[in-house]
Amino acid sequence: MTTTSVTLSFLWAAVSVLSLGYDIEGVSLSLRASVSEASVAILLSWEVGAVASVLLGRLADRIGDRPVMVMSSSFLALGLLLAAASRGLSGLYVAWALVGVGANSNNGIAYYVAANLHPSRSGTMIGVLESLYFVGAMIMSGLYAALGASGWRLTFLLLSALNLISAILLALSEFPPRGQGVALRLSGVPAKPLLFSSIIMASYFILTVPLLTYPTYTLSLAGIGGPLASVVISIASAAGIISYVSIGALSDRVGRRLPLAIAGIMGAASGALMLTLTSNKAAFAVAYAVAVAASGFFPAAGAWVTEVFPGGSEGLAVNLSLLLGRVIGGLAPFLVTLPSSGRGLIMAVLVASAILIVSSALAPRAQVAEAKERKT
Repeated sequence: MTTTSVTLSFLWAAVSVLSLGYDIEGVSLSLRASVSEASVAILLSWEVGAVASVLLGRLADRIGDRPVMVMSSSFLALGLLLAAASRGLSGLYVAWALVGVGANSNNGIAYYVAANLHPSRSGTMIGVLESLYFVGAMIMSGLYAALGASGWRLTFLLLSALNLISAILLALSEFPPRGQGVALRLSGVPAKPLLFSSIIMASYFILTVPLLTYPTYTLSLAGIGGPLASVVISIASAAGIISYVSIGALSDRVGRRLPLAIAGIMGAASGALMLTLTSNKAAFAVAYAVAVAASGFFPAAGAWVTEVFPGGSEGLAVNLSLLLGRVIGGLAPFLVTLPSSGRGLIMAVLVASAILIVSSALAPRAQVAEAKERKT
């Protein structure tokens, strides 16, 4: 039951954090605000959530993963309820900051809980979890199509109820014990693993900003729009789901470094093609799908992060590793407004891929994994 409850809570967290982006026009119209003003709520959810998740991760190290995951889903339920009732921007900002706290802390803890539940398949499990963002996008597309831009309050109420149910299921679940280790203070987190894990995770967010946060904008650089863009995004999403699970499973068999390097090479090649073939729609679309598949390195990276830190400090260490990337993710709405942002965003794909290739070769090997495996 624990795997199911954690997976469902992750899914509804993913759908929740995506929901405002889909309904942003309806929300801004109802609140008599501009789209850019309403989009500040998304920035707040990333930045406030990034910091709060570190604190909640530390709390999980002290009091246990289950109560903090219950809190995370409860924050999501409350935030969405407040968002549905909001009558102005200030109410929306407070509500969506709570959504960010809930989603970020849920995700950061769920990764290593899933890894501890299935230590021999930790990469696969993290791949399944992260692929739920693609599933969440499909769910939100369906809700948006069914309810339209004016149905955002009902969407938020529905998601609030689903997150509340997740909180109840998590409270009834039995969580795996942590590995042998003493909960560390911030100053006690190993510096080298933290540095490399932060760099690798940041490269993920840099890579996915143009690919997943603004797919229609990125495709428009090659003149791909309308129904054709929807088809390309759907195909790329399917490729992403397959890639996330497959690369995670591969990392369980051959280790974490090789899949990271392969994904980096895929990202670099596809980024170079997108940069040089903007006049060729077919080639650009294929390169885009390959780049999305390359972002599937996250499960291998996530599994590695859960293995290099002491078992008693996974909550703090994992969320610290994600902090820089989450801050970058929150800046995404503003990055696309910069002059010449189109080519710049594709260049970011190349930079992220290069960072990933180098980091995969230099990052320290996981030593905790074997101990976790023996424990189970």
